[in-house]
Formats: sequence, C-alpha cells, structure tokens
Amino acid sequence: MEHAPNSFTELMELEHHGPDTWLGLSPNYAWGRIYGGQVIAQGLRAAFETVEEEFVPHSIHAYFIRGGSLDEPVRYEVDRLRDGRSFCTRSVVARQSGGAILNLSCSFHVQEQDAEIQTARMPLAPDPEDCRSRENDHMNLILDRR
Repeated sequence: MEHAPNSFTELMELEHHGPDTWLGLSPNYAWGRIYGGQVIAQGLRAAFETVEEEFVPHSIHAYFIRGGSLDEPVRYEVDRLRDGRSFCTRSVVARQSGGAILNLSCSFHVQEQDAEIQTARMPLAPDPEDCRSRENDHMNLILDRR
C-alpha cells in the first residue's frame, strides 16, 4: 500500500498490520481532508475481517471525533466485543497520530430464513370528508340538550 487508491476496490483493500489492526489509505481529495464516509466504510471493512464469512453487517453506528488527515494512513483497531452463534459485535477505533478520528460500533448477523409474515387487510374506511366531524357532534349535543 504505497500509493493513493484509484478505485473503490483499492480503497477497501486494507493492509493487515497486526492482531485485529489494519491500515487504510486515502485518495488525495481536493478539500484536503479524509472523507468521513470512507473512514466508516474502511472501519466496517476492518470489523468484517474479524468475523466468519456467514456473518453480514446488521447494524452500524459511527461517531466522528475529529477530521482525518490525508498525510498519513488511518489505523483501524478492532475490539471483538462478542462472538455468538448468530450475532457478533465489534468496536472499531480509527486513529491517526493526532488520536482517534472515528469510533464505530457494528453488529453482524448470520443470514437466516425470513420469518413468515402474515398480513391482514385493513377494513374499508370512508374518505375523510365523509366522516362525522367533531364540530358537528358538539353542535348536535348542544341542540339535543335544549
């Protein structure tokens, strides 16, 4: 990983850099900072590298801490919080020399057969303009009391 990535595929190719740690590079964006969506995608990719292949992303929460620099790679440190039979949970911290730039929490789930869903038809209802109004009901109550 010596050059800036030229495609999305290259952008998602992280370099393994020790136990549960990966490095990611950035293109030279014209605005001078790393794109936040890229850091999230690379963080999710790093987490994905730590789960078995039958697991797919189920939920993701990302918290930006500070802007990232284009001058150095991003280090993704994955913490394996839980490994279950059907769910896995990971926490990822994206770091540069200035400290953490992103904190990511994600859950992975084994794909299962969808639950059988029964749908009930809603009963037919009158159009709103054909319904009794509360104003008319109140007026009828007043008139009935006379």
